[in-house]
Amino acid sequence: MDDGILTTLKLLIIGESGVGKSR
Repeated sequence: MDDGILTTLKLLIIGESGVGKSR
């Protein structure tokens, strides 16, 4: 497994959560 994939998934999850909280 590549850490890059995990990092990308985490960024996507965090990004979505941030946007949801912002709204």
